[in-house]
Amino acid sequence: MKYVRAKELAKWLGVNQSTIWRWRKQKDFPTPLSLGPNTVVWSKTSIEKWINSRSKDANS
Repeated sequence: MKYVRAKELAKWLGVNQSTIWRWRKQKDFPTPLSLGPNTVVWSKTSIEKWINSRSKDANS
């Protein structure tokens, strides 16, 4: 399984890192995994599923 940190995730999604942290507080955004006290990562699979679910909602 591949993981991404907030900086890479923000770049991938085309948003600022602050947006990632704001989304993190929302219930529908994937929960990151904590690798240490100052390191969190997201599973690429969970982010791809989140993107797909959002595109389905937009098409409804």
